[in-house]
Amino acid sequence: MTPPRQRRAVAAVLAADARISQHLSETQIETMLDPTRYTGLSSQLAETQAARARELAAKLSAG
Repeated sequence: MTPPRQRRAVAAVLAADARISQHLSETQIETMLDPTRYTGLSSQLAETQAARARELAAKLSAG
């Protein structure tokens, strides 16, 4: 019978991998995986929407 899979946190799995841990500490890995620090495309989305708002404001003031 196959033993059940061991559930481990992603950070722990990455920290246990020598290919990764030779470059990053466990704290660095945890920081990189912290979803509150992920901004993703928010900057690009904000810039795009600001440009659209400026265009709309220009149209409204012109007409």
